[in-house]
Parts: sequence; C-alpha cells; structure tokens
Amino acid sequence: MAATIGTFFKDYPGANLAEFARILPDSLVIMSGLMAVLTTSLSFGVFFGSLLESILVFHLLRKGMSWFDFSFLKQAPKAFQNQCRTGFMSPTLSDLSLFGSNSSFNAFPSAPIYILSVAIGYIYSSLSNQKRELDALGPMQSSRFYVSILGMALFLFLIASFRMYSECDTFPVIMLTIPIGIIIGVILVYQNLAFFGPDSTNLAAIPLLRNRAANGEQLYVCSVRNPPS
Repeated sequence: MAATIGTFFKDYPGANLAEFARILPDSLVIMSGLMAVLTTSLSFGVFFGSLLESILVFHLLRKGMSWFDFSFLKQAPKAFQNQCRTGFMSPTLSDLSLFGSNSSFNAFPSAPIYILSVAIGYIYSSLSNQKRELDALGPMQSSRFYVSILGMALFLFLIASFRMYSECDTFPVIMLTIPIGIIIGVILVYQNLAFFGPDSTNLAAIPLLRNRAANGEQLYVCSVRNPPS
C-alpha cells in the first residue's frame, strides 16, 4: 500500500511539480511580458523589463563565479538530468531558455530559485512602498501585504525543498541564491521608482496617496470623529 502511494505521488504530483519547476524561470518572464502586452499596464511593463535586467545580472554572476573553484557551489548529483534542466524539453526546443544551459562546475546561482527570489523581492518591496495606501483602504486591502508575503515565502520554500529533494541544487547554492535574488529585486524597485515614479511599481493597481493637490498646494486630510453617543 505504501509503495503504491509512493509511486502515485512520484508519477503524478511529483512529475507535474518537476515540470513546473523546470519551466518556472522562463515561464515567469514570458508570462509577465504577456501580461504587460495584454493589459498595456506601465507597472507590468516595467516589471517585465526588470526581470530581463535581472537575467543579465544572472549571467554576469554565473560567469563571474565560474572563475572561482568553490567546492560548496558545485553542481548537485542530478543537476544534468532532464528533470533538473531549465527550459523547454522537446526535440526542437530543448535548449531554448533565457538562462542558458549550465554545463560548468559552478551551480550558482540556481535559475529557478534566483528568478523566483527576484520576483518576490520586487513584489515585497513594491507592496512595502504602498503600505500607507493599503492601510488607508482598510483592513481588507491592508491584509494583502501580509498574505502576499506568507504566500510567496511558502511557494519559495516548496520549490527550494523540491529542488534539494530531487538533488537538482545543493543546500549552500539555494541559501546563497535566495538572498542575492531578493536583494536584486529590491534594488530594481528603487531603480524604477527613481526613473519612472511610483506608478511604475504599482502592481496592485491601487490609488496612490499624494502629498499635494492638483494645483500644487498642500493637501490636508481631515479625520472624521465619531458622533457622541
């Protein structure tokens, strides 16, 4: 009975999760670009451009770290097997991936963990900069911040655990990739705020509070007191 259950999870949820984790880096970037086109949203367009920028950083990191012979950054035992490769697996698209094929000794950074960490850092930083607006819209909206953080953390934990369980990535590689990706995501948000303004990082599409009225004068918000009972 136990063997049957184990086989079921290996052949169905396990196989689907492996496929999902393998195409995650490319699909996340492609879907963000598709959303930017379909919604014609400035924030999604900037997010897509930021992910492309993070891919450039990814290749620079991998190229730079390949010059060093750090044993704790070596490839995992099954890193070159199909279930651990990044990209599309078909006779014609097997090598089609924005992250390339890593055939070197160095495994840092891990492509799925890296791009997911960048996205999490970007979304977290974006929502953090809109905390005032979320609080002003009430508890139903302000809870988005905490629910998003919890959901993203659990999702990252799931993918990282699966990659380690499948021996696609080692523990040191994952533990170094996560903070690097998050930091890059946060930096990209502040870069976009500086160049394009707060609307460029408003992925939640919520009204942004302004400190001044349309005519440039100071805008005052009066609090409403509860009437005496």
